[in-house]
Amino acid sequence: MEIIAIISSILCILLGYTTYNMLKKVELYEEYIDEEIKNNETLLETLRKIDNKQMFEKDDEVGGLFDQIKNTIIRFKKFANAQEETT
Repeated sequence: MEIIAIISSILCILLGYTTYNMLKKVELYEEYIDEEIKNNETLLETLRKIDNKQMFEKDDEVGGLFDQIKNTIIRFKKFANAQEETT
């Protein structure tokens, strides 16, 4: 019986450590994603200020870049919202 208690204790300690370690990594990634969302939104605002007459945004080639930036920001927001709903 003592062996089972020792093995159970060791497993509990290992599981606790790995859970704590994974939690720290998830928190780090969440912070990174939040920073990227803010950076992307700032980038889009800056590009819109530069292109205040929307000459580039309406252009076919450069407009593609604007669309990619918008889509990236939308994907980040969807991902962040999905993460907030699960917590």
